[in-house]
This record gives sequence, C-alpha cells and structure tokens, in this order.
Amino acid sequence: MEQSFCRKWSCVFCCRKPLPGLLLVIVALGGAVLAGAWTPASGSEREAGKLLPAGGTGTAPSSPVQPDYILLDEVQAAFSLDLEVDPVTRVHRLRSGLMEVSLCPGMAHILVDQTLQRLPMPVLCVDGKTLVPGELARLMRGRMAPAKPSVPTLPRPQAFAPEPRIQRVVVIDAGHGGKDPGAISSRGLQEKEVTLGVVERLGRMLEARGHRVILTRSRDHYLTLKERVELCQREQPDLFVSIHINSSPNRSAAGFETYFSAARLVLGADGDSAPKMGDLDRRLGDACARLSKEDREFLYSLTFAEFQAEGERLARAIQASLSSSLSARLDRGVKPGRWYVVRWSQAPAVLVELGFLSHAATESQMKTDAYREQLAQALLRGIESYF
Repeated sequence: MEQSFCRKWSCVFCCRKPLPGLLLVIVALGGAVLAGAWTPASGSEREAGKLLPAGGTGTAPSSPVQPDYILLDEVQAAFSLDLEVDPVTRVHRLRSGLMEVSLCPGMAHILVDQTLQRLPMPVLCVDGKTLVPGELARLMRGRMAPAKPSVPTLPRPQAFAPEPRIQRVVVIDAGHGGKDPGAISSRGLQEKEVTLGVVERLGRMLEARGHRVILTRSRDHYLTLKERVELCQREQPDLFVSIHINSSPNRSAAGFETYFSAARLVLGADGDSAPKMGDLDRRLGDACARLSKEDREFLYSLTFAEFQAEGERLARAIQASLSSSLSARLDRGVKPGRWYVVRWSQAPAVLVELGFLSHAATESQMKTDAYREQLAQALLRGIESYF
C-alpha cells in the first residue's frame, strides 16, 4: 500500500452561495472583462428574444433567450449529447462519441476536445437556463451531424481496412520497488514483484495496440512518490494508472478496488508537487501562453476539473472490466482517495488495488504468470473502453 497525502472558484452567474459584496463585484467585473463586454437584456427583451440556431431563426417567446443566443438544452438535444454540470464550479461538460465540450456561464472561452476556443460572446445563465452563442451550434455542426434515427446496417465487409487507432500516451506506475517492498505475504511474496509483473505485461499489450507507454519503473529500483509524479507532469499523458496490491490484518479480506482523486488540483496549492502556471502549456498548446493571466487561470481550472472527472470515469471503466474478468463478488467498488500520485499527477489518474496479498487464495494466484496475464488483460480492456 502507498502512503497518502492532499481556490475553489465558482461562477457568479450561477453560484447559489452568495459571495461577500466587494468580492462579488470584483469577480463579476472580472468575468465580464474575460468574456468581453456584454449587456444582459431586460426581462421584456428576453421574453421577446429570437432563437437563433445554427443557420436559421425561430421565435421562442416563452424561453429566456436573448438575441444571438440559443438554449444549451436545445443544443444538447439536437446533437444527442450527454450533459454533466459540476455543482461547485458550474462547468458544463457536453460529451458524445465524436467530441467533448466544456464551458462555464460568464466565460467566452470554451474547451473543445482539449483545444481552447473563444466564442464571440460569453455563455449566460438567465432565469435558471444556460444560454450559449449560436456560434457554438455552428462549430459543433462542423464537427458532427445531428443524430439520426438508427436504421439497420449491414456488417462491414472484411475487405475494408479497419479504422485507424488514435495513439494515446499512457503512464503506468508499478507501485513500490527497490528498498520499498510494499505489502509482503505470509509466505514472502512482495507487492513490488507482482506490480512490476502486471505492469510489464500491460505495457506490452498497450504498445501492441499502437499506444505510447511510459513506465515509471521497468526494474526493481526505488522511486519516491514525488519522482513518479514529476515524470507524469513532464510527459503530460492522456492518463496515469498506478498498480498496487492490498493487504489487511483481516485474512478474509479480498477483492479489488479503484481510486480516483478526491480533491481537485488548484493553482497556488501548498506542496512541492502542486501545479504552477506553465505546467499545462504544452498540453493545451501554444495559444495558451498568449492568453491573459486571468484567462490562463480559468483554462487551468477547467482542465483540472476535467482531470478529476475523467479520472473517475477511467476508474469506473477499469473497475467494471476487473469485475467482469475476475469475479463480481470481489468487486469492492470505485472510491475517491487522496493517494499522492493520483492527487498530483496532472492527468486523469487512478490507483488500482488488484487484490490482497494477505488473502491466501489470492496470494497463490498472484505467484503465477497466468494470473498476472489475466490481470493485465482486464486492465487493458478497462483502459480501452475508457478511450
């Protein structure tokens, strides 16, 4: 087992918790500056406002719609998107199989498939409804067509070439190593040996599928938690997976569990591994470095929210695969945690406990190459289902 460690901002246009008067004015003015000057329409103007979807117009007298804005609900329905709203930051995340968009009321910047873009006007929240500039629908229309009713399709002929895979960058961390053996079974099996055996197999499997794999260690040597995190921060991977084996004084304890970060990264946090301005510039592209300080801080906050949400989604994908591959009765669930490597890695990150060395039957299985292969296969299926 690894030892564990660990400004929330909120949108002034939607936050239910009132901010102190002066702070509210400062943040509201800041939001207006970030997004570009804009003037909310009066109540009568809203009621008479026009609905301007991409490429057309239409009236919606009963909706709180302003000129050049459309309801986010209508964009979601038109493109059959899943919508998640963070209750703290009010970040809205729209996702489909083809694209992913993150936005926040009060801001004109949005994140489209991890690429920063700026809308001509800020996203608004009026009378409890989220409004977006019509440009968002036009942007999305250029990337994907609205969903159509499903129709029967013939199987693809085998002569057709398979769709090309997208190469992902994956950092895999074999827990412990060197002078740190991790958990030790009653018969001397060490956690560091099992984790490395599983990680080496998983790495080969991912590479065979075209992904770029980076191992924090490929032999039996010691790495500090900080060194593991620094490697991940340098590489800016698509995901980070740390592999561990559990142990308990209760010899009947058994099963597997997957952790994601319980706390969101924030700029200015204490600690040697806390994020600093500039850490994500390579991930977010050259345009990020040219933004104002306020815009960069917003983009970082948005990205940190993505890391935490995606870490949870990755954890659920891996846990589901382990449950179907091993045994559902051994499924101990997906849990938030404060593991150091998951907390500070600056990527969608999880820590997986594959079983208990203190459990005699599990320990016997983990000695074998066949079981380590089975564990690696289950992890692979979980990671690929997340992608």
